[in-house]
Amino acid sequence: MSIAAFFDLDGTLLPGPSLERRFRRFLRWHNYLGAVAAARWLVRFLASAGRDPLAAAHSNKACYAGVPASTLADFAASLLRHPPPVYCDALARMDWHAARGHRILVITGSLDPLASAVLSPLSAQLVTNRASLSFAANQLEIRNTRFTGRLAGPAVCGPEKARAIKRLALALHLDLARCYAYSNGFTDRWMLATVGFPAVVNPDALLEFRARRQGWPILRWASLSSGCEERLAQPPAPQAPGEQHHTRPDAATCNSSVESGDCACLSEPGAG
Repeated sequence: MSIAAFFDLDGTLLPGPSLERRFRRFLRWHNYLGAVAAARWLVRFLASAGRDPLAAAHSNKACYAGVPASTLADFAASLLRHPPPVYCDALARMDWHAARGHRILVITGSLDPLASAVLSPLSAQLVTNRASLSFAANQLEIRNTRFTGRLAGPAVCGPEKARAIKRLALALHLDLARCYAYSNGFTDRWMLATVGFPAVVNPDALLEFRARRQGWPILRWASLSSGCEERLAQPPAPQAPGEQHHTRPDAATCNSSVESGDCACLSEPGAG
């Protein structure tokens, strides 16, 4: 069976603000979002927060209702022209995994076109050409060229990330006990607990507390992409505490769009 390294995107591979927050700022600048959109979001949040506050916040896309779908493509194109900075240590870590034949999978609650725009140039920065980088992200539902204000599937957040990883493990023949996961947020604690080698990156206070209790490595990533060339030229990053050396597994074969039950599709950066 094969090995994979699962990465969160916002706050783990790249610093804040999140890609979706940047997209909303873009929409406000172009007068697509205002008080009415905020009110729609609040009404839907209050209607479902009592049942599941996490899902109520992360799956609530009511503010996008009626916004032209072309705006998302426009903003994604701007990310390709002006890529946001990423953590050098994230690139070094991804290259460390790629050099060992590990599949690199980004599981993110961001929107699919935004994740694709950021990960496409990021994958090109990896030192090794053996890297296999794919991602799963949220898709906004579109009707008559406009967003409906709903997701096209379940929100990729919280426990759903862990369920997505388990489904991908079956589809890609992964040995989760030998897999790795990296994230910065407490809401990803289920994702981290799914693999044999979790590590937290610049964690929030709750996740750091959980990591110390669980004995998970705590990584501090600070340097941004301007200094990545020197960082990547150095020897591979050392193993985090508790990691074991694995021999290079057989390359996993995977379609560029794996349907995983009700999970978001697994996509290749730049595809579509």
